[in-house]
Amino acid sequence: MGRSFCFNVVAASTVLGSLLCVILLEGRIKQLLMPVHEALEGSWFAKLMLLVLLSKAPEPSPLVILLAVLMVWTPPESLWVSIVEFMPKMAVPQVDPTGQGVTVALALWAVFVVTYFTNGTLLLAVETLFPQLVGDYRIQTLKSSSRPAMPALWRNLAMTSFLVLPVLLALLIPLWQRLRVPAALPGPWEMFTHIGFGVIVNEVLFFYGHWMMHANKYLYRNIHKIHHEFKAPMGLAAIYCHPVEFFVSDLMPLGAGLVVVRTNAFTGVVWMAFAVMATQTHHCGIRWPWIDFFSFNAEAQPNFHDFHHEKFNVNYGAMGWLDDLHGTSWDWPKDFWGRRGRPDHPAAAKAA
Repeated sequence: MGRSFCFNVVAASTVLGSLLCVILLEGRIKQLLMPVHEALEGSWFAKLMLLVLLSKAPEPSPLVILLAVLMVWTPPESLWVSIVEFMPKMAVPQVDPTGQGVTVALALWAVFVVTYFTNGTLLLAVETLFPQLVGDYRIQTLKSSSRPAMPALWRNLAMTSFLVLPVLLALLIPLWQRLRVPAALPGPWEMFTHIGFGVIVNEVLFFYGHWMMHANKYLYRNIHKIHHEFKAPMGLAAIYCHPVEFFVSDLMPLGAGLVVVRTNAFTGVVWMAFAVMATQTHHCGIRWPWIDFFSFNAEAQPNFHDFHHEKFNVNYGAMGWLDDLHGTSWDWPKDFWGRRGRPDHPAAAKAA
């Protein structure tokens, strides 16, 4: 049930104000936590925590777990050294004299494009080649009006990936210059804490930005409505949207937290890859069997966001806690398993 207007204003002000205080006191907080950082950096505990975070963000599929293990225990150190050594050659006088901003922008763009189209195309191939198998795990029953035609999707993806994103990354070069780009890779504890902070910032900015797109009729009609042409979402359509929405709801929330803490650029690149896989999981429209296996029937995604596309005015966030706070959560377990004649499913029983 939704909350009152006054409650929502107070709650939103408290959340955003708290986040602002953390950002303003970021240096002091780092200083206070330095003993913890020094004690845990490089430890097995730090590696385990980073592994869990990287696996959990996109939901722990076999592919995600494999990539997370490789990133934690065998990171591409030599490749990163080569990129850092090549950086001065990317210098642009008056704009980016060290080449750092251009190099980071290119790295982020390359990782985004490769991850998005590789993972998205893989999801599309599985959905196309094995329709009966996928049908058993599909969240919504597809209708003729559930999705736009594929040519429209490819045109939008091409514009966003090869025009909008490069332009935005270029305009944000001053922010990429704030990141640290040493040849040495960051430790696992630093990566865990920085990505963890980035996840929280992403959730806050995404939730309120997304909610605003729905609450304001002009913004919805002229911007956000494009994304909702997919009433039944699919992984490849995760960024099917207006350029303004791509910046406000995708790129800005994704990078804001890491820019604030001046993270190592390597951490930013890793977060970009796993965040892309996460948003595609949230949009895939399929509750893969490993999701319940690894989460003990407790994970809300991808149902949570799928129900947003179906019900429209619920489930604005990704993690759910802000929806719980503002009363915009939909009881997806009861609905999802009830439709399948399984109201006694553990997830539905737990929700009830």
